[in-house]
Amino acid sequence: MRVGEKVVDHERFRGPGEGTVDILAVHESTGGLLSTVWIFPAEQPIEVLDRGRLAGGASLHA
Repeated sequence: MRVGEKVVDHERFRGPGEGTVDILAVHESTGGLLSTVWIFPAEQPIEVLDRGRLAGGASLHA
């Protein structure tokens, strides 16, 4: 999802162990260059049902 100069992204990482880690990343650009990144770990796995919609009916779109 993009809002102005910010992009929100869901990432799923698989580490050396058995599990995966879900995060939300917010990327901000200034003058066309990446300037800031905020990382928010998910408290539980993020289940994406389809493009733009999360489990429980929440929407990724404003």
